[in-house]
Amino acid sequence: MQLSDLNPLSHFAELDLLPRTLFALGAVLLGVSVYLKTVPLGLCGVGLIFSGVALTLFFLILYKDQDEKPKWHVSWQVLLQFLLATALAFCLFRVSLHVQRHSELPSFLKPEHNLIQPSAPRLP
Repeated sequence: MQLSDLNPLSHFAELDLLPRTLFALGAVLLGVSVYLKTVPLGLCGVGLIFSGVALTLFFLILYKDQDEKPKWHVSWQVLLQFLLATALAFCLFRVSLHVQRHSELPSFLKPEHNLIQPSAPRLP
């Protein structure tokens, strides 16, 4: 194993400029949100990271080797990953916006404290 394979930033350098910028901004927002203990900022940071992933997958879908004949070929696995990353980014941005506006999680994400309802005692 070569030492260049151990460097995780070498994979980061292969990305285009916009996904790399989105990854960096998302990481900064996530780090700042941990330091400031703010949930909306952390959700927005993770949403930016997923946006960078979706954009990278979109570029991967559009990429075609110069040697190949022009033909319509879509990698369905990459397309599914792109749709999943886009949906996750959209959901994280929506939840972040809701928490910022209403200062609480949406009702479908709130933990229910009374999952087990106490039953009434039976009379003999």
